[in-house]
Amino acid sequence: NHLPSGAVPHSVYNIGHSSPVRLMDFIHEIERVAGRPAVMQMEEMQPGDVYSTFADTSRLHDATGYAPRVALPEGISRFYEWYVGFYGEGTV
Repeated sequence: NHLPSGAVPHSVYNIGHSSPVRLMDFIHEIERVAGRPAVMQMEEMQPGDVYSTFADTSRLHDATGYAPRVALPEGISRFYEWYVGFYGEGTV
């Protein structure tokens, strides 16, 4: 099948969970899955930093019916397993 000339559908969607997560909670979950502490250098807030953010997935849901179902701990665990399988344990 071919689309009519100039009729290439495209759009940008946020993919994530629609609930905010504190950065330190996210980091602690990665540490738990990786089995070691993160190396961190804490700095003051920088211009452009935000206190809170989350993915607004409403456009994606409206277009596709997709809704996130994976909780943060499971998602980080799955990603970690994929990453180590793809890049190797020594790259973490």
